[in-house]
Amino acid sequence: MPDYQEVSAYSQNMTVAEKINMLRSVFERYLKSLDFLLTCFMKCAQSEDYNKYINIYPNDFKTNNTYDINALRAVIEEIPPLIVVWKRIKSNEIHRLKPEVLNLLFWLFLEKKCANIFECTLYDIVELRKLLPTTTMADPDYVFKILPTTDRFNDVVKQYHDVPIHTAFFDPQMETFFHIFSKGFDTLDKVILRNDFERAFGMGEKIWMNSMLGTKICCVGVVSFVAHSERMKVIENISDHCTELYDSDLANLKFIMVYKTKDPGLVDKMCEVMIFLYNNKKAIILGSMVAIVGKFIFKNGKNMASITFEPKNVITHVTSKVHEAFFIGWKVIKDLATHVCK
Repeated sequence: MPDYQEVSAYSQNMTVAEKINMLRSVFERYLKSLDFLLTCFMKCAQSEDYNKYINIYPNDFKTNNTYDINALRAVIEEIPPLIVVWKRIKSNEIHRLKPEVLNLLFWLFLEKKCANIFECTLYDIVELRKLLPTTTMADPDYVFKILPTTDRFNDVVKQYHDVPIHTAFFDPQMETFFHIFSKGFDTLDKVILRNDFERAFGMGEKIWMNSMLGTKICCVGVVSFVAHSERMKVIENISDHCTELYDSDLANLKFIMVYKTKDPGLVDKMCEVMIFLYNNKKAIILGSMVAIVGKFIFKNGKNMASITFEPKNVITHVTSKVHEAFFIGWKVIKDLATHVCK
């Protein structure tokens, strides 16, 4: 990605056409990485603790030391799927994108000081596998390589050249990842790392509905750290097994593994209902028969003694009505599912 310092130096004097050309360049090469960065930024801006991140938001929404978070969130709501943004840029349909949306995307992808994020190649994944403390883990759906904005970690490694470097898993909320992209681990009181992948793998978080990555994902970071015994603590007990670092300079976020987690939408839920109805149709028919007969007896209880009927005829009549109701309901559900799937 372009150097943010070079972009920031002259971005104020850039024309719209120049900004669009630069966006075209990064969209063409890094679309999925941009989607991940935007998704993390959105989690940060929509967080209940958004005040913690005020210093990493764009200044366009700041007035007299007061930050208008609702204005920022309103612009975020207007961002189309990035694949749509990319198509409009390619086809020179810039008029279909709101200026405030373009300005925010330009700031985030090109102007802001932020770690570079790259979707991993096969070579990167081989490198990642060598680093992992365990091989008993699921293959991620996506892997992103993180290149920090400074070489501070390399300087620390040289300083403590006789101290071993270990690798562990890191499982914060997604908003924390964006903060690390911007500021590194600097503002964290401590960095909690895990050797056990299963403990690091969480339930996932719902994300931006237009993301290419899914609707709910779990992110697990892979961190290299200098195992300085005086600046860390290893915790091992029944409920937890982790390493706590008390010096943020000792840690370096190298990769983020992204896992899609199941978050059934309307179609999935409807299919589950249809399968249940199909698998239990006999029980549903029998239950409906009992309900209909029960309702008939309840409504005509006082006159039951004077009513004469053939049980066989009643059962035939009730069964036919239940079948009719069942298949009408079944057709409605299938038609609705077909309509939603289009």
